Amino acid sequence: MKNFFAILALAAWTLSAQPVVMNVVPETAASGFGQLITIQGSGLAPSNNPKLTMVNDATGQASTCPFTLNPAGTDHEMYVRLASGGCILAAGKYYGYVEGANGTSEKFEFNVAAKPQRPIARSLCVNMFNGCQANASAWHGGTITVFGYGVDATNAIVEFRKGNMVIQVASTLVHISAQGVGIGAIVPSALGVGPVMVGLRSKVGTAQSTLSNLMKVQVEMP
Repeated sequence: MKNFFAILALAAWTLSAQPVVMNVVPETAASGFGQLITIQGSGLAPSNNPKLTMVNDATGQASTCPFTLNPAGTDHEMYVRLASGGCILAAGKYYGYVEGANGTSEKFEFNVAAKPQRPIARSLCVNMFNGCQANASAWHGGTITVFGYGVDATNAIVEFRKGNMVIQVASTLVHISAQGVGIGAIVPSALGVGPVMVGLRSKVGTAQSTLSNLMKVQVEMP
């Protein structure tokens, strides 16, 4: 019983601890209404009321741009849109820090670029509306959801590849949860049946990123 209460105390301390930033994915991102970055560490739970501040390294001025922190984040991951309200950060080197109810993190370095950086695909689900089916087959007209880092919130592209065939599909859904940022798209019937490779591209304005790493899914007839 003593161990049980010790575990509860540790969990409570973790959720109320000072923010700690260990990693930012991607380390460079495009500003505008779009590319989401993931801040990883601890003490980042929504209940800790985290707030991001970005300071231009060249001028020493803190940005007045608002940053949307998605409440679906966890204690170890916080999803931030860079930036919100039509505000655009000037390209260049920045340092940031996260303020929470229990203190402020150490500073971390970050770069803002004109072009969105290559996303990182982390997992793939089929038929997300009925629960994440990680190893199921997709079907023509059905929905797949690719979870990834550095994906644009509104203009993401899901790219299907089979042999020499390349089909880009605009995102039909952005699903943000404790699993991360998921981009949904309808599976094109032109793919036929068989194994298909799927990747992500981020788009901010007219600028498009290079293709992410690819994930495999089996496509069948409905």
